[in-house]
Amino acid sequence: MNEVFFVGGNKGGVGKSFFSTALIDFKRNFRKENVFFIETERSNPDVYEAVSKVCPSKFVDMTDLDDWPKLLEMINSHPDEVIVINSEAAMAPILAQFMPIFDDTMRQLNRRFVTPWVMNTDKDSLGLLFDHLEQTSYAEVHPVLNLHHGLKHKFSHYLGSKVEKMVQERGGKNVVLPVLTPMIARELNAQKWAIEVAIENTTFGNKILLESWRKNAWKVIEEIA
Repeated sequence: MNEVFFVGGNKGGVGKSFFSTALIDFKRNFRKENVFFIETERSNPDVYEAVSKVCPSKFVDMTDLDDWPKLLEMINSHPDEVIVINSEAAMAPILAQFMPIFDDTMRQLNRRFVTPWVMNTDKDSLGLLFDHLEQTSYAEVHPVLNLHHGLKHKFSHYLGSKVEKMVQERGGKNVVLPVLTPMIARELNAQKWAIEVAIENTTFGNKILLESWRKNAWKVIEEIA
């Protein structure tokens, strides 16, 4: 409890929304904690459409400078719930301005502040992670290697790099997110299902595969949450 998770990556298509969905499922159904979800994705708020059916959820436009105080107020007014924020992509200038303030505010509120940073195998993911490390000092930063983009060794730009060393020096851990069968991932997206809803409503075969993936995902998320 008393945690704030800012699921970042600052890049479209890396899997921020998918990880946010998995993290919410973990906190609700493994940890048995209350979750308050904040969606900031404007073009495709699919996580909001799915998880708002199972937990309190709000939308914030992080590209609107007037919404940043609203975001902080939402967090301050939910001190006993786990906050999960699914962050908008391609917001480098705004994050450069506001992330240091956000980081320091979490320190002042004495909230555990965690930023799972979702990456693909492209080199620019490394630069975006470096920028985030520079913008924060209080946050726990945990890179999420989304295996949807390739096996672990494909993340060669990051693994063994100076940026990985920076992460480790701050106590960060690599989260290797397993791949969900594409057919099931498409169904989750099309039906706007939270994982717990999908398990109750999908076909028997899909349920078996989804429960197996869920068990493996919980193992790696447990390392940071």
